[in-house]
Amino acid sequence: MVNFDRENRSHYEFEVSSVSLLRHETYSPPFAHDCSLNQFWYIVIKPLHEYCALYLEPYHNPNASQADIFMARLTRCTYKIYARNLNGTEIIPISSNREGTYVVYKKSALMETILVGVKMPIVGVSEDPLISKFIAKLISPPNLRNVWRKGLRLSNTADVMFRVGEDEEKLFANSAILSKKSKYFRTLFEENCENCISANEYHFGNRHEIRILDFSYNTVLQMLRFIYTGEAYASTREEIYDIFSIAEKYKINGLKLKSRRLILGILNIETAAEILCKHAWKHPELKIEVMDFMIKNFSQIKKTDGYQKYMMNYAECPMFRVLNFEILMASLPESLN
Repeated sequence: MVNFDRENRSHYEFEVSSVSLLRHETYSPPFAHDCSLNQFWYIVIKPLHEYCALYLEPYHNPNASQADIFMARLTRCTYKIYARNLNGTEIIPISSNREGTYVVYKKSALMETILVGVKMPIVGVSEDPLISKFIAKLISPPNLRNVWRKGLRLSNTADVMFRVGEDEEKLFANSAILSKKSKYFRTLFEENCENCISANEYHFGNRHEIRILDFSYNTVLQMLRFIYTGEAYASTREEIYDIFSIAEKYKINGLKLKSRRLILGILNIETAAEILCKHAWKHPELKIEVMDFMIKNFSQIKKTDGYQKYMMNYAECPMFRVLNFEILMASLPESLN
């Protein structure tokens, strides 16, 4: 996140959890300063036995010109790296370089969850409305979101590798970011769960590797895109169902809420039987909402092709008989129950 203070400096901050468990470099999402918009930086958190170092590392952007790179190096001299507790108190380093772009802390002085950040001078925006409009366009969030999305396929700053499906297609992520957005991943990394295979066996350094066999590559990709950028895309009903399922499994509440809204948004007389039989019956909360809709509209739903398809072929939905019985019983007048 970026915020501003009275010192006329902007801040970029990144939350790091489970600090005592860090065993390797952790990279923040990349960020840019508004005077070198095509040159991005990472904040790197590197554990060193009883110590922890923070420093800036450039992100290689093929679109950056020599002028961008020069300006980035020039402004880097004005950056100040810092760490602070969640209550706002700044943590005092035991050592730093003169510029303040490399600092070292004692691990024992760090809480389990801290904020690491960089202070940058605010560059004045021109009074010319055309120039101001151009600058506003350049620093819009999509520029950074594109960089974050590309990072899901790059291993150089990742400490988590996903191997998806029988073909073991790979995606990469940062454990600190996953832990922030998902209770499942936070627990997984903290407890060194069995799903986290010894990475030395797979030549991925001292890092986490997670196998996923029950979701497609695209579904896992959309989950990670949402975690990193708040965006996910689905072009079919099946993809929406899968995104809801993966969000529920990995406890990503924001994604679950959004995909649930999409499912309820396409719930109608024609789609109700499919949504219940293909997906909703496996998820108790969603099942209740879909069942309520079907009970209220059963006289119409039972005439649809979607409902008749399951009536004619139970193999399409092994749970259809049970679900249908529940609907029929709930649809009876109270005097007959």
